[in-house]
Amino acid sequence: MACKRPITEQTIVDYVLGNVPTKKAMEVSTHLAECESCQQTFKHWQSMLLSDKEQFSTPSPLLKEKIWDSLETKRKEGMSLSSKKVFSIAAMAAIVCLFVGLFYYNQNNSEEGSVHIAQYNEANIRDFQGKPDTQQLNIIPVSNREKVEGNIWINQMTDQMFLEVDGLRPLNDQDYQLWILYNNDDIQHKVMPIEDGSTRILIQGEDFSRLKRIKASIEPKGGSIVQTGPDTFIVEVKY
Repeated sequence: MACKRPITEQTIVDYVLGNVPTKKAMEVSTHLAECESCQQTFKHWQSMLLSDKEQFSTPSPLLKEKIWDSLETKRKEGMSLSSKKVFSIAAMAAIVCLFVGLFYYNQNNSEEGSVHIAQYNEANIRDFQGKPDTQQLNIIPVSNREKVEGNIWINQMTDQMFLEVDGLRPLNDQDYQLWILYNNDDIQHKVMPIEDGSTRILIQGEDFSRLKRIKASIEPKGGSIVQTGPDTFIVEVKY
């Protein structure tokens, strides 16, 4: 069925690479959940941009060839492109390759990007939450159909972050995975332990002054190195 309100292919590419603002990412995620046509475009670019990640620190020649082949296929299908459009698409392909290179570099230099969940007791958490330099942020559920709610507390002075989320629906063969995005495009991740639809996580020892965004997604059992599933909630960090 044809898409009634399609999103641009460039927006989908930016979404795959994690380069869209929080509000736009929520719109794209919601649209992809409802639109089969745009889902196919998303899977197409996701396959090209995120495949071979574990084997290459820079985009492979095969990946670059796939990008150009995709653009050439569109041209052969009858798209009448002006010279300006041709230049724009070529520029887009070059930018995609650059972003992929940076993405692979950052991912491969983050010890697989996994963070450690620390042990804690309730008294210490209450003390941490009550510190004057601890910032509290509300999580934003991506879908209005989900009854997800919770907060994140961040303290740059102590390098600690505490996450508390309720209302997560049960998953059988999948896991909820936390993604921590930084201003320099580093990405860290961790499968979230869930008990009775809730999770409480303490992460410490990281430089949270560089935080840009925190989000969670639904991933295959055991988690993923790169995000493959839909967002569950997002937190835009602003100091």
